[in-house]
Amino acid sequence: MSKWAITYSKDNNTEKLEVEAADKPSLDDAVQRVLTYADQNCESKEPADESLDLSEPAVQLAECYGIAVTGISRL
Repeated sequence: MSKWAITYSKDNNTEKLEVEAADKPSLDDAVQRVLTYADQNCESKEPADESLDLSEPAVQLAECYGIAVTGISRL
């Protein structure tokens, strides 16, 4: 298993989440992993636009936590 860094932007800061996976995580997988982390460790906020589809993990991550995944790299 390789170690991977999923980098993300939150509050004008770049942070990273380290994960282990056999292959490079897809963007969808990375978003889901960061969303799971955010659900457990960050304070959620109400979305500004209630018409958005919050069933999409990337939209939920951006609107509820102010987080955008910016990269995936091997450590």
